[in-house]
Amino acid sequence: MKKYLSLQLSPVLQALGVPESVAPTFEKPRTESHGDLTTNIAMIAAKHLKTNPRQLAQQIIEKLKLDSML
Repeated sequence: MKKYLSLQLSPVLQALGVPESVAPTFEKPRTESHGDLTTNIAMIAAKHLKTNPRQLAQQIIEKLKLDSML
């Protein structure tokens, strides 16, 4: 699943101008109700782009296409 998410996020991040050196990492959230995996890529990438992390996260969500069958 981590590999799939990385493959899906990569072109989105590239389209938003995030340097290739900034790669997402995934971990299990502390609270189970927050899902199976979490990433702080918007926080990290926002520093590089000098933008608001919440706005960047929203842009990532809007561009991200995931297969709901997984």
